[in-house]
Amino acid sequence: MTLTTADLYQCHRNNLGLELLAGGGLTRTLTQPRIQKSGLALAGYLEQVHSNRVQIFGQTEMGYLASLDSTQAKERLQAFTRISYPAVIVANGATVPQWIVEVFTQHQVPLLLTARPSSHVIATITRYLEFELAERTTAHGSMMEVYGVGVLITGESGVGKSECCLDLVSCGHRLIADDLVELKNIAGEIIAFASDTLEHHMEVRGLGIINIKDIFGAASVRLRKKVDVVVELENWDHQRQNKYDRLGDQGEHRFILDMDLPMVRIPVRPGRTIAKIIEVLARNTILKSMGYRTLEDLEEKLHQRIAENALQATDTSVGVTKWR
Repeated sequence: MTLTTADLYQCHRNNLGLELLAGGGLTRTLTQPRIQKSGLALAGYLEQVHSNRVQIFGQTEMGYLASLDSTQAKERLQAFTRISYPAVIVANGATVPQWIVEVFTQHQVPLLLTARPSSHVIATITRYLEFELAERTTAHGSMMEVYGVGVLITGESGVGKSECCLDLVSCGHRLIADDLVELKNIAGEIIAFASDTLEHHMEVRGLGIINIKDIFGAASVRLRKKVDVVVELENWDHQRQNKYDRLGDQGEHRFILDMDLPMVRIPVRPGRTIAKIIEVLARNTILKSMGYRTLEDLEEKLHQRIAENALQATDTSVGVTKWR
């Protein structure tokens, strides 16, 4: 999907209070998530100016233009606007003279005004562009937040992914997406979310399509969440039952958008409450993030007990030898 300056303006016209001063070039595409403070470019140093970045005019830039005589100021701005920027945003609610608007209109460069400080504008627009321009893919499955842990649930069609999510929602956890999960790699984190069409909806065989937000309330859903662990549900295979992880030491992984994510394979069969198993998985994931390792602790205790038993056996044999 092509992202344009018009998309940026429509998305942030309310939260940033953007005002469109010069509207030419709104169809220009945005391809770079980084933003640039124009700075020395207005003084004529244009070598390090990136034409594919949104430019910010703060108090420094506007103050510099105001310090020049009108002829020199127009020459500097004319040279600056010959470069086809996606947009220039004037921050801090600065007063923009009409001649500046006319120069931007002449060169068909979008000029936007906001009362927000430069730092706030840069942070907000950068987050927006990083998300919209991030590498993306989709996964067939469901995405849940369980005790604050992002759990991506995958598996064959009909294995019970949606039913498991419904149980989790009933227990107070939150749904992010069902059936089709959108995934993006943002700054080394895999972020999951639902498409606009499927947002808050779930398909349950026998019931059809239901709206989780309407049934369980706003607290039962969330728009997006980082994927912390992947759960692969599969029908119980008696021929592979000895290969299922029983100690927690197999450590499978799933690669998504070049990121290595931990994966747990859970076999499904009657009598196994998968939602409860995933709740325990989430709790265990939290413990692991705090440095706790159940298997290593158990091994340490076993080795300690073996050493103690060996020492007692040695003491007993020495006592018997002395008695003889």
